[in-house]
Amino acid sequence: MQLTSPHCELKRYPTPADIAQAFQNVEQAALDDSPFLILTDVSDFCSGYIQAVHQEPGYWVEFRHGGTNRHYRLPDALPQEAALALFLEFRNVGIGVLDGHAWCDVTEEINQEIREQSLEK
Repeated sequence: MQLTSPHCELKRYPTPADIAQAFQNVEQAALDDSPFLILTDVSDFCSGYIQAVHQEPGYWVEFRHGGTNRHYRLPDALPQEAALALFLEFRNVGIGVLDGHAWCDVTEEINQEIREQSLEK
């Protein structure tokens, strides 16, 4: 696992305390200062990640498994505690985080955003 955010030091194999501290740092960051964090599973050939972006009223959480054809988002913003719980679950079970949660497939939406950004360049 690897924890990435502009508001904390890059951490390989973060502890639960590292992840909790990263959420605190993001919570204190200005909303216009890239308030996000990503936890990446770098242990297999088809790595995935979970990411959270802090926007009022909470955290928007997305999950990607493997390539760009498996991108999911929770339908509602979560309070910090719930977003942190998902990160800790991902740290413990990896892609099993998909089970038991109401993820929406946003693969096409994400791919459309990527296409639009590439046209702007």
